[in-house]
Amino acid sequence: MLFCLWIFILSPVFSAPARDSAGPPVERKAYFSAKQYYDEGAYERAVSTVQEFLTNYPKSSLVPEAYLLMGQAYI
Repeated sequence: MLFCLWIFILSPVFSAPARDSAGPPVERKAYFSAKQYYDEGAYERAVSTVQEFLTNYPKSSLVPEAYLLMGQAYI
């Protein structure tokens, strides 16, 4: 929990919104799938989808947003 707080407070780069032009369409689809789960309140599913995204696309430009989303889902 402290890690999530640290990300949210001390790292403004993580709070930048995801851009439509960030990464190939497959990466964006995978990230926004996790975001949709989060928006629907399915937090456990959002976390597992983010973890899958991070495993499949570790160098994506959406990685910072994915970590933020995962932290928010844990909270």
